[in-house]
This record gives sequence, structure tokens and C-alpha cells, in this order.
Amino acid sequence: MKTLLLKLSALSTVLLVLSLSFAAAQANVEKDPKADVLKNYDVYPMAENGLDLTSTLSELITYPQDAVENGLEGVVKVMCMVEKDGSVSSVVIVEDIGCNCADQVCKALRSVKLKPATHNGEPRRCPMLVQVRFDLE
Repeated sequence: MKTLLLKLSALSTVLLVLSLSFAAAQANVEKDPKADVLKNYDVYPMAENGLDLTSTLSELITYPQDAVENGLEGVVKVMCMVEKDGSVSSVVIVEDIGCNCADQVCKALRSVKLKPATHNGEPRRCPMLVQVRFDLE
């Protein structure tokens, strides 16, 4: 029987979060008053359990049987919002590889609790793009 291995790219997740906050390099903090989302953060969201998001999600995601049977591999991209309390909301599939792989990622993200992003010591909402690699090995 093939061993299934789910690889997640923590570094790319961090880089994508940083790229979503493109204004982080600006000296002035810009704020969207409607969404209460800053474009500059002191601390970005991270898993509350002390592990990196990669490890946390890998424990929660099951490789769908249809994907295994079809030899499906690839990267699922999901956009979400990390709220001030660390909960995850507004989960949207950006890129799917099929066979319910994106559904597994969305389900895992909705169940995970994160430490929220902060600015000046205050928790803030923060958009986050998560990439999950599905590999059969």
C-alpha cells in the first residue's frame, strides 16, 4: 500500500501572507475603515498550539480517497480571514485540484484556532493565503 504524505509549505504560506500585506513596508499604516483590516502588522497569525501552521493542518487533513485512486497531486490555495479572536472566517477556494482536496483544506482551516495578527499590541483582522500540497508517495 502506498504511503500517503501531505506536504505543506510553511515558508510559502508566510511569504504569501507577507505579500498580501504589501503595504507593510510603508512608513504610514493604512487602514480600511469598513473591514478593520490593517495593511501593516507587527505579528502575523500563527497556530495557537505552538506548532507551525503546516504541522497543525497536516494533522487535520485527510487525503481524499478519490484523489488517491485517481493519482491526483498538486497544490490547493485557499484565502481566509483570521479574525481578532484567532478564529478563521471567509474561507474561499482560490485554486483547487479536484476530488474534494480543497474541501479538506477548508474544513481544516475552519477548525483551527490561531493567534491573531497584532499591531501595536492589539489584535487585528488579517487576510491569509494558505497553500497545501497534496503528494502521493
